[in-house]
Amino acid sequence: MFSTRKKRLLLALAALLAGLGLQVPSAARAANPAPQVAPSVREWTGGTGTWTLTTASRILVDPAHAAQLSVAATSLRVDLGAISGVDVPIISSATSGTGDILLTLAVSDAGIGDQGYLMTVGSQVVVRANATAGVYYGTQTLLQMIKQSATATTVPAGTIRDYPQYRERGVMLDVGRHFYEMDYLENLLRRMAWLRLNTLRMHFTEWNGFRLRSDRYPGLASAQSYSKADLRRMQDVAKRYHITIVPEIDLPGHATTMTTYDPTMRFSCASMDYAPWPGGSNGGWTLNLTKDSARTFVMNLLSEFVPLFDGPYFHIGGDEYQTDAAKNSCPELVSYAQARGFPHAGDVFTEFMNLMNDKVRSYGKTAQLWNWWETNGQQTSIKPATSIVLTPYTGSLNYFYNLGYTVVGVPESTLYVTPGLNLYVNAKNVYESWAPDPNVKVNGYKIARWSDAVEHQTDEWFDQYAKRPTEVLAERLWGGPRSSTVEAFFTRVDAIGDAPGVPSVVQVNDNTTGTGDNQFSYSGTWQYGTNGARQFQGDDHYSSTLDSAYQVRFTGNKVKLFAARAANHGRAGISIDGGPETVVDLYSPTRVDQAMVFTSGLLAQGSHVLRVRVLNSRNASSSGTAVTADKVEVSRAATPAAAFDPSTEYRVVNRNSTKVLEVPVGSGDGGGAIQWSSNGAAHQRWNLVEAGGGYHRIVNRSSGKVLDVSGSSTADGASVVQWTSHGGANQLWSVIPAGTHYKIINRNSGKALTVANAATNDGATVVQSTYRGGTEQQWTITR
Repeated sequence: MFSTRKKRLLLALAALLAGLGLQVPSAARAANPAPQVAPSVREWTGGTGTWTLTTASRILVDPAHAAQLSVAATSLRVDLGAISGVDVPIISSATSGTGDILLTLAVSDAGIGDQGYLMTVGSQVVVRANATAGVYYGTQTLLQMIKQSATATTVPAGTIRDYPQYRERGVMLDVGRHFYEMDYLENLLRRMAWLRLNTLRMHFTEWNGFRLRSDRYPGLASAQSYSKADLRRMQDVAKRYHITIVPEIDLPGHATTMTTYDPTMRFSCASMDYAPWPGGSNGGWTLNLTKDSARTFVMNLLSEFVPLFDGPYFHIGGDEYQTDAAKNSCPELVSYAQARGFPHAGDVFTEFMNLMNDKVRSYGKTAQLWNWWETNGQQTSIKPATSIVLTPYTGSLNYFYNLGYTVVGVPESTLYVTPGLNLYVNAKNVYESWAPDPNVKVNGYKIARWSDAVEHQTDEWFDQYAKRPTEVLAERLWGGPRSSTVEAFFTRVDAIGDAPGVPSVVQVNDNTTGTGDNQFSYSGTWQYGTNGARQFQGDDHYSSTLDSAYQVRFTGNKVKLFAARAANHGRAGISIDGGPETVVDLYSPTRVDQAMVFTSGLLAQGSHVLRVRVLNSRNASSSGTAVTADKVEVSRAATPAAAFDPSTEYRVVNRNSTKVLEVPVGSGDGGGAIQWSSNGAAHQRWNLVEAGGGYHRIVNRSSGKVLDVSGSSTADGASVVQWTSHGGANQLWSVIPAGTHYKIINRNSGKALTVANAATNDGATVVQSTYRGGTEQQWTITR
């Protein structure tokens, strides 16, 4: 500890050196405090001074690890641009200079594992790790530090050694009861990565929803479900963020959608056909495992869907089938068990779980399972195999790992977010008092987001209950130093803000009127009500007059419309940008306010118009034709094409013709884009390189030139050519999902990449035109 006299001498020395124009020695300055990031870093050694991002800065990728780190480098470039406005070039080099950021796997520190990283901040920033996930997590910490600086360009000097306490840190999402849209899932994945969470378990099946489109069983999937192209994209986005998706098909309970599809798979005894849980009164709750057809059905589902997922795990459910009293009251189940020498009826179920496990293992993956079989005093002589990873929601984890299981905790009493059943996470308790089990057999924990009884709510509605618990869990599982209270932690998190690239959402009330952006404009006959406590901001507009309409002009990439559904409501015609109307039936036997009645899907970022027209028609059950206006939600930014690896060469295949996008061999600037039968040549292959703001440069592998709208034209039919890259808006493209394909929209014109005249012949020209949803305007992007 310095004496007062020594402090005075140092201050005098500092003043003398400053007067001579010399820098004060670093020993005379206090070390920088630990960065206020979330989760907090495990180890920090403060330096002095700062590193500054400038227009001369570069992202350097160690050439020895270029293939592994190219995606992380591109993500960092895009996010830096979003945060600071500086476009930082990516260079292949291991020699860094002032202002640079070097990414490398040249490190040997077993203590940080494959998710930890080392970061040194001085005149340059160096991020080192044993694996790519560690480098990526290091970039997230760096971005959070930059984001909090006054100029969004500086970082305090120091050294970080950071690594997680638990291998798996995640979220379980109930998409079975409530279908989540793809763009919401992509934003959720980005927000998880921002918090260094690395696992998303997706509960795909429930009594009211089967969300996987099956080729083996057409018609099984719900109307709102995920195609195999959706699953591929979902995993590509997750991979970019170093998140593993764990799919779950919950069987043999919660199987109502499956027994509705094939009623022969139902039990004939009421005790096993009906169940006490929400949805169980409909019957068909549990698959009848005494039938070979039901067992074959399950094995066929596993054969179809287990190989589709990249991750090491597949969850087979095993939750909430009937307890022993109901099982023992079912003659067909009891007889089946006795015929096989099983002492307990419950053995039929655990035996089948082991068969499902064998099936999953045959694809080189590990099954996961709930611990339901051993709850409520249920008796079994057969236990699930210890090769299964358990996800217990009751009991102590040590009970299960002492039986030989590896576990991932999902404790109902601590980490369940079930707002429809009034089950909430006590974030203060989890942050300040909860003691997660540190045993090596505990891979980690997940927060469980259930949709019971609130299936009709919007995707974003659930965030108000899940956001804080997710933030808290991320900090606790990473294992760094905690803030003194959860309130102090939330102050830290709020200062960091949302992940770069996640859209901001603006809510516009129906009484915000005018003709500008984010305003409702009414025509025809409308009435205005202000006494509705259930409406957004207590008011709405309504009309039953044919062709009365309202429109909302907005700037963004997506709009959602919220209105009432009621017994006296009819049909509305809803369109975007003057396109074809979608007819939406607003009838409901009971009134539902603030119902999401229409979503545009992802649009090109820019100016759009939503229009709603009264059709003065109704279905046979409705007593009226009313249409209401309550609010819209506008998404202002997009990350629609974040899944493409810039180092991967893709074929761009037209949906209508099945031919690929190419430029003629040897052509230079102005070479016209055409379609041709695929032959694998370089002039038919393209790199999709992110350019920030959700846009891409589409670069031809043969010429190195980019896809360009000739002359920056905004006219329909304008030629699409290749040209040397200059960064103009006519060379930037949004790549936006359109069902199982993509629409490719030019930033400058807002027009879509289109095969002229819907031609199917080799050599047909490719132009831009207003997007109308035709197959000649839709493309598959494939390796």
